[in-house]
Amino acid sequence: MSRRKTERQLNLVICLLSTRRHLTAQEIRKTVLGYAEAESEAAFKRMFERDKRELRDSGIPIQVGTGDAVSGEEGYRISRTDYELPEIELLPDEAVVLGLAARAWRHAALGEAAANALFKLRSAGVPVDSEAAPGLSPAMRTDEPSFGPVWQAVRDRRPIAFDYRKPGQETAERREVEPWGIVNLRGHWYVVGHDRARGARRVFRLGRVRGEVTVLRGGPDVVVPEGVDLRSVVAGQHAEPERSAVLRVRTDAAHELRRGARRVVAGERDTSGGGWDTLTLPYADTPDLVRRVASYGARAVVVEPVGARQAIAAHLAATVESGDGADGAEGAVPDEAPGAPARGPRSADQLRRLLMLVPYALGRDVGVPEVARHFGLSEKQVVADLSLLWMCGLPGYTPGDLIDVDLDAARETGEIIIGNADTLAQPL
Repeated sequence: MSRRKTERQLNLVICLLSTRRHLTAQEIRKTVLGYAEAESEAAFKRMFERDKRELRDSGIPIQVGTGDAVSGEEGYRISRTDYELPEIELLPDEAVVLGLAARAWRHAALGEAAANALFKLRSAGVPVDSEAAPGLSPAMRTDEPSFGPVWQAVRDRRPIAFDYRKPGQETAERREVEPWGIVNLRGHWYVVGHDRARGARRVFRLGRVRGEVTVLRGGPDVVVPEGVDLRSVVAGQHAEPERSAVLRVRTDAAHELRRGARRVVAGERDTSGGGWDTLTLPYADTPDLVRRVASYGARAVVVEPVGARQAIAAHLAATVESGDGADGAEGAVPDEAPGAPARGPRSADQLRRLLMLVPYALGRDVGVPEVARHFGLSEKQVVADLSLLWMCGLPGYTPGDLIDVDLDAARETGEIIIGNADTLAQPL
């Protein structure tokens, strides 16, 4: 099923890239190989809508326009201008910075997007080493569950609605916001945008969002004001009233808490150099303090205030009871960070690889081993991708329409010989 789905979606991309006008859904059903499998009109609509969504999630810009001038029915195409990656040249230090950025996001909400970005650059022959500067270990944390949907809304220019609790308030208020962007400042994430109810620009800390974020699909796209400096807007906000907590942390642990502390008092050390230090840490509200301290497990303990100490004890007890466990290891990050967009099925990964592999192989004299090393794949995976590519092409699907791949050469000598693939000659 996964292979057929990848073939169908790749055929759809090739078709929409090749057409000069918008094709209606029914025209696509009749011409694109794979949609004939749908047993009914309803099944086709579900299949087509799912394919469009997954292609857009992969960064493929499907345009909507008038497909039938008589009926006014919607049609679809892919503009080459929006699809094709322009020529990119990076200086060595710029390539290192991009590699570090991808590593910083590796275990956070944008990990998949960062990996896809590197894949696209490599398809254009841009040398970006994600393991550059091995002495540096950058990490970006996005623990707030609201980060994923808010980031996607910013990307898609869609308004959002959510419940928001301000400092000192017991209950949350409903807010409807046109988001302009997300900023990280002093270890916290903020969304800047236009508050519709108040008719003014506002800044919201994502850690204060309660419950789910609703993305509003109707209406016009959000327009970001020209020249707005989001970071300056966030930095210009009045500081939130802060309280102080006293913490005891293990030696050489909880470095993030140490950096934010007003005062650090070293404790006595044992013969191995271990022990406990005392921190005076400012905080705005108890839930935020609990979230920050609990991530260090037994390596950090709240001494006072008593209310915060009780809150973190209750949080840890609930964590143990739920069976999730708590990893007290410094810098431990789950495989899938909270709020991260769900990883797509294997077919989506394979489709993205094919859209990158083809332009890279077409423009260079490379073989299976070189392509495998360049993209971080196994040679077996490269040959499997080439075998799927051999089944795809333009509507009509005659030998002159299909992409031509010499599979025997790929399997026996490692040569990559691809023909009749001009539609995919430029990387996404």
